[in-house]
Amino acid sequence: ANGIGDEGAKAIGEALAVNGVLKHINLLRNNITVEGAAPLVELFRERRHMKSLCGLKPDQAQADLSSQCLDDADAMLIGADLEFNEVLTELDLCYNDIEDTGAEALA
Repeated sequence: ANGIGDEGAKAIGEALAVNGVLKHINLLRNNITVEGAAPLVELFRERRHMKSLCGLKPDQAQADLSSQCLDDADAMLIGADLEFNEVLTELDLCYNDIEDTGAEALA
């Protein structure tokens, strides 16, 4: 977690829009708001060479993200990963700060 916030997320999004090589990035716990995460999620859906916004490995079947102080924006990033991940079978998100918006993104 580097605390990049929405300004940093915007800069990363601009870089990812022209980068065709980077496949995995972990943007969790970086003080990005829901508003800052939304464009990253949209970009991720469009740029299918990317495999993860939250650091999940392509062959990872389990992920324990419990007690990580994750919030709704983090859940949006995880939800985007889950849309295209065909391997992950177990995900632990207990003891985080995910509320309705984040839960909807994960559903």
